[in-house]
Amino acid sequence: MLSPKEIDALFAAYGLRFVPSYLAEDPADAAAMAATKPMVLRPGAIELCAGLVEDPVFGPLVAFGQGGITVEATNGTSLELPPLNSLLARRLIARTPVGKLLQRDSGKHAANIEAVEQLLIRLGQIAADHPEIRELEINPLVVDATGALALDARVRIAAARSIGAMRLAIAPYPQALASVERLRDGTEIHLRPLRPEDEPKLHDLAAHMNPQDLWLRFFTPVHGLSHTVAARLSQLDYDREMALLAEYDGAALGVVHFFADPDKLRAEYAVAVRSD
Repeated sequence: MLSPKEIDALFAAYGLRFVPSYLAEDPADAAAMAATKPMVLRPGAIELCAGLVEDPVFGPLVAFGQGGITVEATNGTSLELPPLNSLLARRLIARTPVGKLLQRDSGKHAANIEAVEQLLIRLGQIAADHPEIRELEINPLVVDATGALALDARVRIAAARSIGAMRLAIAPYPQALASVERLRDGTEIHLRPLRPEDEPKLHDLAAHMNPQDLWLRFFTPVHGLSHTVAARLSQLDYDREMALLAEYDGAALGVVHFFADPDKLRAEYAVAVRSD
């Protein structure tokens, strides 16, 4: 098990706010009290629970649900395979009873859901970066309009069974493939792997392609992309398929998809480019 100081160092490296509850209750620790009281004593603060658990088949999973002393009794925890992005984090939150409560809450004192999303994304990154971490639990995780703060946490470690992201059931986002290419006229085009949240860009790309170009891409008459098709094209298993998006000034100019056979010896590709 990691000590509170070691947990604090780990969380600080990933931008997670952590003040152990035993420090918050100690009047001698003025800094901890100053950081914690505004959230702990605020009536609108909600107690959550988040962490990492390990499955013998699928490897690490990000967990989220109701926090406090009711976490064992409510059975309202949901799991998601890391790595996470904003879309997957929002879906993980929405699948829980407390997530529905967070989404219904509104007004100037509404809980900061974006802070919870970022915390879940960073937990997924911790799972990828630290194969020695077998279990991580943050409970309670208090959230209000100012953000999220971990008041207690425990981390169990053991000898790593595999290296880094190799233990993940889903390959992480291949950031190393992102690049900036300069055209002959000096225009800079940004190339990067496609993300699930890029679905609107695929709809916009298809809207700027003429019927002939769409037919050459899909070999069937297409009038724009349905949500089902766009979601399938943007939600990738990076271990056996890839899509590179070309962007200029935030707009999609084109995308190329690669689909590998299960043996990864051969692959097919498809290219779509704006007609204008």
